[in-house]
Amino acid sequence: MVEAKIVIEDNSMFTGEHFELTGEKDVASTEMEAKIYGAMGEIGWNPMEKNSVVKGMRGIMELYPKFFGPGTDGWESWEKYMEKCDIEQKHNVGGPTFHANAEVTKAWVIREKGKEGAQPCLIEYHGGGAIAGDAEGGNPHMARFAV
Repeated sequence: MVEAKIVIEDNSMFTGEHFELTGEKDVASTEMEAKIYGAMGEIGWNPMEKNSVVKGMRGIMELYPKFFGPGTDGWESWEKYMEKCDIEQKHNVGGPTFHANAEVTKAWVIREKGKEGAQPCLIEYHGGGAIAGDAEGGNPHMARFAV
Protein backbone atom coordinates (compact mmCIF):
# COMPACT_ATOMS: atom_id res chain seq x y z
CA MET A 1 0.00 0.00 0.00
CA VAL A 2 1.29 3.45 -0.93
CA GLU A 3 1.02 6.09 1.74
CA ALA A 4 -0.57 9.34 0.57
CA LYS A 5 1.47 12.47 1.13
CA ILE A 6 0.13 15.94 1.67
CA VAL A 7 1.49 18.30 -0.94
CA ILE A 8 1.55 21.98 -0.16
CA GLU A 9 1.64 24.08 -3.30
CA ASP A 10 4.64 26.39 -3.40
CA ASN A 11 3.48 29.66 -4.93
CA SER A 12 6.71 31.48 -4.15
CA MET A 13 7.94 31.17 -7.75
CA PHE A 14 4.87 33.05 -8.96
CA THR A 15 5.88 36.37 -7.52
CA GLY A 16 7.29 39.64 -8.74
CA GLU A 17 6.27 42.31 -11.17
CA HIS A 18 5.96 39.95 -14.15
CA PHE A 19 3.54 37.40 -12.72
CA GLU A 20 0.36 37.57 -10.68
CA LEU A 21 -1.27 34.51 -9.17
CA THR A 22 -4.95 35.29 -9.68
CA GLY A 23 -6.38 31.83 -10.20
CA GLU A 24 -7.24 32.77 -13.78
CA LYS A 25 -5.36 32.45 -17.05
CA ASP A 26 -3.53 35.57 -18.09
CA VAL A 27 -4.38 37.20 -21.41
CA ALA A 28 -1.28 35.84 -23.18
CA SER A 29 -2.12 32.25 -22.13
CA THR A 30 -5.72 32.59 -23.24
CA GLU A 31 -4.67 33.99 -26.62
CA MET A 32 -2.09 31.23 -27.09
CA GLU A 33 -4.64 28.55 -26.25
CA ALA A 34 -7.01 29.97 -28.89
CA LYS A 35 -4.23 29.89 -31.49
CA ILE A 36 -3.36 26.30 -30.66
CA TYR A 37 -7.00 25.24 -31.03
CA GLY A 38 -7.12 27.21 -34.30
CA ALA A 39 -4.06 25.37 -35.60
CA MET A 40 -5.59 22.04 -34.58
CA GLY A 41 -8.70 22.94 -36.55
CA GLU A 42 -6.67 24.01 -39.58
CA ILE A 43 -4.94 20.63 -39.83
CA GLY A 44 -8.11 18.75 -38.89
CA TRP A 45 -6.62 17.19 -35.77
CA ASN A 46 -8.90 15.67 -33.18
CA PRO A 47 -6.60 14.52 -30.37
CA MET A 48 -9.34 12.22 -29.07
CA GLU A 49 -9.14 10.20 -32.29
CA LYS A 50 -7.25 6.95 -31.87
CA ASN A 51 -3.61 6.99 -33.06
CA SER A 52 -3.76 10.65 -34.08
CA VAL A 53 -1.23 12.23 -31.73
CA VAL A 54 1.99 11.82 -33.74
CA LYS A 55 0.38 13.04 -36.96
CA GLY A 56 -1.28 15.91 -35.10
CA MET A 57 1.90 17.03 -33.33
CA ARG A 58 3.85 16.98 -36.58
CA GLY A 59 1.12 19.01 -38.24
CA ILE A 60 1.17 21.58 -35.43
CA MET A 61 4.95 21.90 -35.66
CA GLU A 62 4.69 22.60 -39.40
CA LEU A 63 2.20 25.39 -38.67
CA TYR A 64 4.07 26.71 -35.62
CA PRO A 65 6.01 29.45 -37.45
CA LYS A 66 2.80 30.68 -39.10
CA PHE A 67 1.00 31.16 -35.79
CA PHE A 68 3.71 31.66 -33.22
CA GLY A 69 7.02 32.39 -34.95
CA PRO A 70 8.97 35.64 -35.15
CA GLY A 71 7.02 38.36 -36.96
CA THR A 72 3.57 37.07 -35.97
CA ASP A 73 1.17 38.53 -33.44
CA GLY A 74 1.69 35.42 -31.33
CA TRP A 75 5.42 36.05 -31.18
CA GLU A 76 4.92 39.42 -29.47
CA SER A 77 3.66 37.70 -26.34
CA TRP A 78 6.92 35.70 -26.09
CA GLU A 79 9.39 38.18 -27.54
CA LYS A 80 9.03 40.56 -24.60
CA TYR A 81 10.35 37.82 -22.30
CA MET A 82 13.11 36.76 -24.69
CA GLU A 83 14.35 40.36 -24.81
CA LYS A 84 14.64 40.42 -21.00
CA CYS A 85 16.88 37.33 -20.94
CA ASP A 86 20.41 36.28 -21.74
CA ILE A 87 20.35 32.91 -23.51
CA GLU A 88 23.57 30.91 -23.55
CA GLN A 89 23.95 27.61 -25.36
CA LYS A 90 26.16 25.07 -23.61
CA HIS A 91 27.79 22.31 -25.65
CA ASN A 92 29.14 18.94 -24.52
CA VAL A 93 26.76 18.54 -21.59
CA GLY A 94 26.56 15.15 -19.94
CA GLY A 95 28.11 12.13 -21.61
CA PRO A 96 30.01 9.11 -20.32
CA THR A 97 31.57 11.13 -17.50
CA PHE A 98 28.17 10.97 -15.79
CA HIS A 99 27.05 7.50 -16.89
CA ALA A 100 28.61 4.90 -19.18
CA ASN A 101 25.65 4.98 -21.59
CA ALA A 102 24.92 8.72 -21.41
CA GLU A 103 24.99 10.75 -24.61
CA VAL A 104 26.66 14.11 -24.92
CA THR A 105 24.06 16.79 -25.58
CA LYS A 106 23.57 20.55 -25.42
CA ALA A 107 21.63 22.79 -23.10
CA TRP A 108 20.50 26.39 -22.80
CA VAL A 109 20.98 28.55 -19.74
CA ILE A 110 18.34 31.26 -19.71
CA ARG A 111 18.53 33.95 -17.07
CA GLU A 112 17.13 37.40 -16.59
CA LYS A 113 19.55 40.02 -17.93
CA GLY A 114 21.79 41.47 -15.25
CA LYS A 115 21.45 38.52 -12.87
CA GLU A 116 24.55 36.49 -12.09
CA GLY A 117 25.50 33.77 -9.66
CA ALA A 118 23.38 31.07 -8.07
CA GLN A 119 19.64 31.47 -8.64
CA PRO A 120 16.57 29.26 -8.44
CA CYS A 121 16.50 26.88 -11.38
CA LEU A 122 13.86 25.26 -13.57
CA ILE A 123 14.95 22.40 -15.80
CA GLU A 124 12.96 21.45 -18.88
CA TYR A 125 13.75 18.19 -20.60
CA HIS A 126 12.62 17.98 -24.20
CA GLY A 127 11.82 14.33 -24.69
CA GLY A 128 10.65 14.78 -28.23
CA GLY A 129 10.40 11.09 -28.98
CA ALA A 130 11.44 12.05 -32.54
CA ILE A 131 7.89 13.30 -33.05
CA ALA A 132 8.18 17.06 -33.32
CA GLY A 133 10.15 20.08 -32.25
CA ASP A 134 13.42 20.40 -30.42
CA ALA A 135 14.73 21.64 -27.09
CA GLU A 136 15.53 25.11 -28.42
CA GLY A 137 11.86 25.58 -29.27
CA GLY A 138 11.15 25.70 -25.54
CA ASN A 139 13.38 28.73 -24.97
CA PRO A 140 10.58 31.31 -25.22
CA HIS A 141 8.60 29.42 -22.58
CA MET A 142 11.62 29.13 -20.32
CA ALA A 143 12.31 32.86 -20.76
CA ARG A 144 8.80 33.50 -19.46
CA PHE A 145 9.67 31.64 -16.26
CA ALA A 146 13.08 33.31 -15.97
CA VAL A 147 11.60 36.79 -15.61
